[in-house]
Amino acid sequence: MSGALEIEVLLDATASAIARADFPLAADLALQIEAVLEAGGLPAAPEMLERLQRKADRNAAHLAAARRGIRSARRRVEELRRALSGLSTYDGKGRLSGLTAGGPVAGRF
Repeated sequence: MSGALEIEVLLDATASAIARADFPLAADLALQIEAVLEAGGLPAAPEMLERLQRKADRNAAHLAAARRGIRSARRRVEELRRALSGLSTYDGKGRLSGLTAGGPVAGRF
């Protein structure tokens, strides 16, 4: 298999790994792509190079979306942790002030 075709297969496998959130595999595939490139395995027709660029751009966009999703999930988990630890408000000077529960939580009757 030529270097360009090998890179194309690796880029497609990387996209699949990203879609499954298998980031360790995606990192391993990136190392394999680098190894093929270092071995000089990229000479290809301009059409093939454009296709590889599109696939690399697609993978980059998917990774960026995954990163945004992970950050959003982490923020949400942190918000939930803060909510469990007590109410946060701001004082008259705009400083964050935490309120803690003063006693047992009353249930509905």
